[in-house]
Amino acid sequence: MYHNIKKSTSGHHQDIVTEDVAYFKNIEALAPYINKDPVEALAFIFVTKGKLSITIDNNTVVARSHDLLVCRPFSIFGKYTVSSNFDCSVIALSKDFIYGIISNVRIKWVELASTRTPLLHLDDNMVRLINDYYHLLGSSIIANEDGCNAKSVRYLTFALLEEVKSYCLRIGALPVDSDDSPVRQSD
Repeated sequence: MYHNIKKSTSGHHQDIVTEDVAYFKNIEALAPYINKDPVEALAFIFVTKGKLSITIDNNTVVARSHDLLVCRPFSIFGKYTVSSNFDCSVIALSKDFIYGIISNVRIKWVELASTRTPLLHLDDNMVRLINDYYHLLGSSIIANEDGCNAKSVRYLTFALLEEVKSYCLRIGALPVDSDDSPVRQSD
């Protein structure tokens, strides 16, 4: 799983890219995908400072400090601009990786990423939690380049997605549904 780890350092931040998971701190990592084919990944862009204006699927979205942008798989990224004080964390998960961790669980966060590009403003607790997960997942991948702990990365990622889902339910960004049945073909 991690045999293609590429670590690049930009300033004091480290980017981690595997075949299934990417963690990076520099929005410039999106440059190769601008106005190209759809990106087959679920991406979370967490703005920690400043402002980002980006076109996703022909819609311009403006994200500010403490905003989380959830970009559904097969999104097309267009031009973007950032403020001079901009900083972010990005986590991108391949569709195969996503399907692998949710294969037997019905998840409501898929609904969040199924229509448009949702923009969520996070409270201080969620900001800390996202930062903690970003660092924990990145550290876990770096520490286990041989792929021995692929399960823990999968479970940590699933836990992060569950945290985002729970937050969305709390703020009313997802409908409350008590149906916890297995995934259906249509899901």
